[in-house]
Amino acid sequence: MRSAVLGMWIAMVIAMVQADAGEARLDNRPSALADALAVLKVNDPRLLDRELTQFAASLGINPAPYRSGMAGLLFRSRTLEGIDLARPALMALRPKEPSLVAVIPLSDRRAFLANFGASVGDEAPLIRVGEREGTVVYSQNGNHGLVEYRLMVSDRTAYLAGTTTLCRELAEFPLQVATNEAPLIYRAGAEFLAGLGSEVELNAEYRQAMQTMAPRMLSTQKAMIAGWNAFVAQLAEAELSLRPDAQGIMHFNLSVTSKPDSSLAVWIANQRNQPSRLLPIVRSEQTVFTLAGHIVWQGQAERLGKIFAPALQETFGERWSAMVEENWTSLWAVADRAGPFAMAADVDLKEQRLVGESRYIGDQPRAQELLSLITLVTQSLTGTVGEAVTAGNATGYRERRPEGEHVLVSNERFLVNVQSNLRDATEAATEVVTRSQTVGAPEGNSGVLHLALNLTPLVRSLVVVLGGQLAPALPSTSCTMTIKTGLPGQLVVDGTFPTPAVAQLLRDSGFMQLEAPSAAPAP
Repeated sequence: MRSAVLGMWIAMVIAMVQADAGEARLDNRPSALADALAVLKVNDPRLLDRELTQFAASLGINPAPYRSGMAGLLFRSRTLEGIDLARPALMALRPKEPSLVAVIPLSDRRAFLANFGASVGDEAPLIRVGEREGTVVYSQNGNHGLVEYRLMVSDRTAYLAGTTTLCRELAEFPLQVATNEAPLIYRAGAEFLAGLGSEVELNAEYRQAMQTMAPRMLSTQKAMIAGWNAFVAQLAEAELSLRPDAQGIMHFNLSVTSKPDSSLAVWIANQRNQPSRLLPIVRSEQTVFTLAGHIVWQGQAERLGKIFAPALQETFGERWSAMVEENWTSLWAVADRAGPFAMAADVDLKEQRLVGESRYIGDQPRAQELLSLITLVTQSLTGTVGEAVTAGNATGYRERRPEGEHVLVSNERFLVNVQSNLRDATEAATEVVTRSQTVGAPEGNSGVLHLALNLTPLVRSLVVVLGGQLAPALPSTSCTMTIKTGLPGQLVVDGTFPTPAVAQLLRDSGFMQLEAPSAAPAP
């Protein structure tokens, strides 16, 4: 469990570095970088190492394994030994194998060579096979067989590329750090981003297992993958930066730029940044996750409905009739005209087990029509009919499921959806409808979407479920993310991860002590 705790922080960085990125913009760049698909530039390795080490120390965890993980990710090395963390480094991917290019500052050549070549993810390691032309030769098992790399050390810097000539070209262009440049920057272009879409597929074994256990979830995942692929296919470039502030809070900024003539570019142009008025209506003290925003769909919701339809048709077979398809299409046409929305998910304890509740409210001028269409589609596909209920001045239906109750109601302005095994879902829906009659002042950052994760209620509850004691008081610890429009055709994601607060929460809650009995050394 301790590994999972710090691994959460590592995984967040790795996931963003590997998946959310944009094309390099290096002045007078050598040919080894001229066609780079993606470039990772580490301007201040020492600062990143310090933040990671301090977080581990706050939790009483040995930071060595995680420093090794950082060494592998940033430098393809098994340890940080022999690497000069006071100078910038660079990793890049080219279109064809051997695709890796690297510039790594050294403090000890021999120590570095003894540890270089670590694998990352599904990639094979680089194996040292000899020396030639003043370079160290490495072999790697690539996608199309063995490929050869050359590593040249010059002026206390290691240069890795497919040929000696490219290594020498890299050495002629020393890395420079611009004023106020973030400690870590990752950039990638359209070809690399399109590859992210093609890689997100479900293998046959996974599909078969999901079909047996949760066929509806499988159709949802397939639809989400189709939507993701359609999204990344319209991207021109992306750029991610990580920057810790003086308090140790990690700030990340991701900007994605759409292709000029894409439907995504048109959609972005129609969005407006604004705070949320509806979020206070659904949020509570036990809320773990919130999502709020106002999306001007401009036909894109209808397009999503068309993307999702084939997956649902495959899942429900004969139940997917011409009438269902017509209602499905109408449903998304109405949803396309939706206004602001907000949702919150809570967790709590009930008889020493986790229970939860989600509440959604959407400002929808045709809310009652949308409710009717949802009801028709749901009843046709599942064969079940909900129980009619009233929640305040809203009406709709309730379904009792093994995992809890589901209530969907609407009035002339709002659509409200509640799922709960925490309490009576109709009671929760009534509470939301009543609160919606007095909408307050907007709050939060201006953007198209606002997301927040409050770790405190989740950690408190998990400690009890795992056999610990309920902590009487813990600091509120939230991670936030705001998606907003930037330059024309550009979406910007600003987020925070409060590293010191997370460490304090895990320490003070007793979460880190839960594994202590099993951590004793074997006799």
